Amino acid sequence: MLLAGILRISIVILAIGVPGSLPWATRRLTEEELSRMIGVGRREVKGLPLVGPVTVTVTYDLVAVMDLNAEQGYMETTGWLYMSWTDPRLAYTSTRGAGDLTNIAVDKDSIWTPDIELYNMYVQRAITDGEASSGLKMLGQKTQAVVSQDGTVFLIEKTNVRSVCDVSGQLAHGDSVMCPLKFGSWASHAGLIDVHLMSTDATNRDGPRELRLSEFRPAGRWTATGASQQRDVLRYDCCPEQYALTTFNFTFQKRRLG
Repeated sequence: MLLAGILRISIVILAIGVPGSLPWATRRLTEEELSRMIGVGRREVKGLPLVGPVTVTVTYDLVAVMDLNAEQGYMETTGWLYMSWTDPRLAYTSTRGAGDLTNIAVDKDSIWTPDIELYNMYVQRAITDGEASSGLKMLGQKTQAVVSQDGTVFLIEKTNVRSVCDVSGQLAHGDSVMCPLKFGSWASHAGLIDVHLMSTDATNRDGPRELRLSEFRPAGRWTATGASQQRDVLRYDCCPEQYALTTFNFTFQKRRLG
């Protein structure tokens, strides 16, 4: 977000890559050619795709709430962050017969992935070494992405999230707490990476609506009683461009134990 003005030139340079012939400019790769290209980490599949705004759809499945810390003002949760986008450089043609190969799995670090970050991360300054710890941790060390024949990429990240939330202020007026998780591209405006909600409802693609809690497992003092999601387009003082932001709101109620 705040780095956009400084990093804009760097992003363009990374997106351009190395001059030369591009194999996907005239035809689709076979899955063997795509696998070889990804395996050697060629720059063509690492930079920002040169296809105008890349539409990235996201959603979040809450699994557990680890802590609602009233004293320090944060929520800690685990969950699944889902992301999908299309990279035409990864489109391929199966050589194994129609319908025989619909997708392939690749190491996420071998392809371009969007810089989706938690905007309202809780950053705690470590007293011992003076280093700040981030509020978003990806727990999968060897996460793979699934690539479809048309170049659509689907990535699921298991996350541990510590986000800013006014727990004490809300508990002063009741026994329920609503905490948001806000995700968006950190360095790229909506003209480069356009973030939307992942949805099958074409009539309400980005409007406020309920969010499923099918993966949530109650534990400890709190249970989730509701969830919603929405998309906003914002402009900040630092930059003239607009930035897309997705927000997932979770409401928790104290459980009666014993």
